[in-house]
Amino acid sequence: MKVLLTGLLLLVLTRAFSQQVVLDKAHLSAVMANGAMRSASESLHHSYLQGSMDHFDQIKMRLAPLISTQELIFRSLSQVDGVLRDALIVKEIIALTQQNLTEAMALLNDARQNPQLSLFAESSTRMLLNRSSALYTQLAEFVLKESPQALINHESRDALLKKISLELKVIRTLLYSARKSMFWAQVNGFFRTVNPYRGFIARDKQLADDILYHLKTIKK
Repeated sequence: MKVLLTGLLLLVLTRAFSQQVVLDKAHLSAVMANGAMRSASESLHHSYLQGSMDHFDQIKMRLAPLISTQELIFRSLSQVDGVLRDALIVKEIIALTQQNLTEAMALLNDARQNPQLSLFAESSTRMLLNRSSALYTQLAEFVLKESPQALINHESRDALLKKISLELKVIRTLLYSARKSMFWAQVNGFFRTVNPYRGFIARDKQLADDILYHLKTIKK
């Protein structure tokens, strides 16, 4: 009986060891490499999306002082009499303010639809923030210092209106530049535009084409 049990035990152990798992090191390495690559890709994609939204949030933040400045201009001009409102420079300021608001809303909409392109508007919107903030501060200080009827005083009014007109034109240019930067980045392709080596690649390609051309000429 003991011999029979021992034989059965040996038979079971033999089969168990014969069915042990065999690890393919090459396959395991490939699986691990694929998993690492997928994890890295997901992490990069998440960082890319987060970066895009950060740039979009920056544009929103930088447009806020501009909108506040336009509102202050409208409020101040609404306090002056009808004769001044008919002045050419005042009409120009009103038109510029409306254009800038329209452009700002269009820029914000472009950035919302393509947040990854907001990167290319960063330089223009940074200057836009500085200009808008400075203009708003100057207007606010002027109104507070001179009283709510500040723009009625023609001596200080004329200089301020010229300053406002000039700054609004600069702001309009910056808004236009920001939108065009995003537009051309979309047309040319995001990664091709952001690639710092595109100039070197283009030059190397041109050199290669020249070599091939001369080689064909020599063979002829």
